[in-house]
Amino acid sequence: MFKFEKKPLVISEKEPLIVEKLMVYPSRLQYEDARYNFTDIRHIGWYWQSLTISGVNKQYACLKLYIHGRQYPLTVEESRMFTTPRLVTAYQFIAEKTFQNRLSFYVKQLEQSGRFIYDNCYSSIREF
Repeated sequence: MFKFEKKPLVISEKEPLIVEKLMVYPSRLQYEDARYNFTDIRHIGWYWQSLTISGVNKQYACLKLYIHGRQYPLTVEESRMFTTPRLVTAYQFIAEKTFQNRLSFYVKQLEQSGRFIYDNCYSSIREF
């Protein structure tokens, strides 16, 4: 019996994840000739459709990155048959990085003062 093992994903400076014109590095993105930091991303638009008809599976993914300073979102689309598009992996990586960046602002406040402010509401951690 054959055992198929999925090779673990490695995203490095030497081996970025490449999907169409988008290159995802550990600390930044590159789209064509433009480079962006993960902190530049203001919003992520995401759509992934998997459709199977008569045993034939087709998957379509669309990623829109709304980046500070760009008038229009950066849009990347990918379609594959039978396999998950690489764009899904790119989205998961980008979403995790941007979440960590947003969260770090509040974690820093908690570590420094024991509270954080969100939308004019104060939250604090009390020790019992």
